[in-house]
Amino acid sequence: MSKDNKMLKNIKEFVKPFYIGESRKFHNWSHIKSAFDVWERLNTEQKIAWLFHDIVYLPGSNENEQQSANFMEKYINENYPEIDTYKIKNMILDTKYHIATSTDSIILMDIDMLSFSLPYGKFLELRKLAFSEYKSFYGVDKTAKGTIDFCNEFLNKDKIFVSKDFDYLNERAKRNLNSYLIYLKTTY
Repeated sequence: MSKDNKMLKNIKEFVKPFYIGESRKFHNWSHIKSAFDVWERLNTEQKIAWLFHDIVYLPGSNENEQQSANFMEKYINENYPEIDTYKIKNMILDTKYHIATSTDSIILMDIDMLSFSLPYGKFLELRKLAFSEYKSFYGVDKTAKGTIDFCNEFLNKDKIFVSKDFDYLNERAKRNLNSYLIYLKTTY
């Protein structure tokens, strides 16, 4: 096993318990594992960013990404001081608004949105889990309004998936989001 693979295995084992808990309906270990199918496309820094990007997750907090980035920085500096955390921290911070500020962030933003492109039944199942996370903090009405705004925000973008690796998923993701908007408006 290479040095990087051993390090990444250790990091996975370290972060996994943080993604498990009753409040973690969507932003959980399954969300992190969703990137493992495309793991080979990522460099070491991107892999570390992905593993830490939602490690601190409190619905309603504006500080999740910053706290996740700070948590990563402290852990990596203490355990793997040879790793430069500057790029990793920026990639994590980019997940706040899903706007890539570097070429390294582009694929992470796309991976974070992969659930948008799943077959509609699975997409809806995961959206309901995300809704449930927010509902416990905001209540049903505010969560429904916020979710509708969230969907419209992505539908108003030219592309949801920016990298050439995932460009082909844009049409399905937009179709899913449009169907989900109908579901939300008729359900809430």
